[in-house]
Amino acid sequence: MNRRKFLKSTAIFGAALGLPVGLYTCQPEPHWLEFVKIRMPIRNLPDHPVGKIFMQVSDIHVGDRVDSKHLIRSLRKA
Repeated sequence: MNRRKFLKSTAIFGAALGLPVGLYTCQPEPHWLEFVKIRMPIRNLPDHPVGKIFMQVSDIHVGDRVDSKHLIRSLRKA
């Protein structure tokens, strides 16, 4: 296989792989919510937060592709 043929096949393969990945990251992934509840004992925790629930919110997609109403609903649900 010569260099030109290799580069052409690599470009075609990259485009074929990049299209589905790009569509996934733009469409369903920003709207995917996952709530995970785990018990995390914290050593030497002061008495006042004992029994409270701590929440971490990560990887929020904000911008033109995600409606602000979706973000508000997600935070209310959390």
